[in-house]
Amino acid sequence: MYWKELTTGIYPWDMHDEGIENILDHLQNHAGNNAAYMLAVMHHEKRPLHDNYYHHNPVRKRYLAEDSRSYFTIHPESYTNSRIKPLPSDREFLQGTDWLEIFTTALRKRGMSPGAEISHTPLDSVRGAGEFADCIQRDIYGNPPGHG
Repeated sequence: MYWKELTTGIYPWDMHDEGIENILDHLQNHAGNNAAYMLAVMHHEKRPLHDNYYHHNPVRKRYLAEDSRSYFTIHPESYTNSRIKPLPSDREFLQGTDWLEIFTTALRKRGMSPGAEISHTPLDSVRGAGEFADCIQRDIYGNPPGHG
């Protein structure tokens, strides 16, 4: 079977710690990737997900991702008609950098296909339970998550 696209996900903190060029070198040379996607918005979760620590990261052994933070330049004018506005990273080492632009530029330079993922929601749980409680998903009985 021939796979037209071989892709994987890349996180902004990994780009910060390891460098996008280094990551792409490994993906192309060892895995044969011709595409990748970046987690442009990530939910709260331990990383690595299925291991106790990163085996290759030179900066950190594990990372606890922020809840629904955006890792790209937010353009407020795009959200003037929306109550819910994206939040930038609170982490100093990720702030002020358009990680999606760095990612996209690096992939296109290599002829690779870039993509972006919103994983899983652009609304963090604190604002979802408070200010935007009327916007969160409910079960078939109208109950919010964790009810009952």
